[in-house]
Amino acid sequence: DGYAATIALRKEARFDSLPIIAMTAHAMAEERERCIDSGMNDHLSKPIDPDLLFATLARWDRRKERGQAQAKSPTASASTQVFASGTQSLEQAAQQNQLETMSELLDSTDALRRVGGNMALYRKLLAQFTASHADAPQRIRALLDTGDVQGAAGIAHSTRGVAANLGATVMAGLGAGLEDALNKGGDTAALLDGFERACRATMEAVRAMVPEAEVAEAPAGGEPAAVDPASLQVMQKLAALLAAGDADAVDFFAGHRKALRLALRDQADAIERAIGDFDFEAALDLLRATANEI
Repeated sequence: DGYAATIALRKEARFDSLPIIAMTAHAMAEERERCIDSGMNDHLSKPIDPDLLFATLARWDRRKERGQAQAKSPTASASTQVFASGTQSLEQAAQQNQLETMSELLDSTDALRRVGGNMALYRKLLAQFTASHADAPQRIRALLDTGDVQGAAGIAHSTRGVAANLGATVMAGLGAGLEDALNKGGDTAALLDGFERACRATMEAVRAMVPEAEVAEAPAGGEPAAVDPASLQVMQKLAALLAAGDADAVDFFAGHRKALRLALRDQADAIERAIGDFDFEAALDLLRATANEI
């Protein structure tokens, strides 16, 4: 993983001055400290703020001719900070009806910055989000009923990651809390209820912004289809690479593009795009929605 790779690099003198910047899904102080302790120089957390990303790269870029950039302090809405830090319980939030009234349910201004201001692309991603993740709470419940806690945590992880990138800050914050509780074996009943309420409210906000026709055209989850054994083997290998966060997934998809596009059908474009963007979590979630055996 990134920590072990950094420690190995720092053991070699020729890499003493190599800038290493962590990109993680967590903004917690402990995560940053762990990165720095392993020998990294800096830390960025998802969802990525483009201004902060470029400022951080400029800060560690030794080619001075590129100039200096002023780092922008990462900010989060007050509601997201409250939920993420756990300083307010979900029960209190529900009593105060905050989940339904927060204006931060869909921060389109922040999300548009991540897609370079491309409104058409943003609407398309929102449509895909609705089609692929609206039933995330139900899928989590179904997995928990079968005792598959790891699978439930995986759905919470991928859903909250996509939500954060699209500006669904409350849903992302609650998803992060649910994922943490699932991984730690804590009580998740209230957390899952809160996540489900946030998901329902967020999807309503998305539908108010994106016409139903666009949502209907987006790659839908639906019932996964059966695939032939040869294609299944290729898809399972791709899934393993994506789950491991292995960059070889990019070359693997390129090398098996014809077979994968035939097997993945309507999902192929979205999965290939996610892999190309190194958003392996989203790609894996879409891939698993394509076949029961993945």
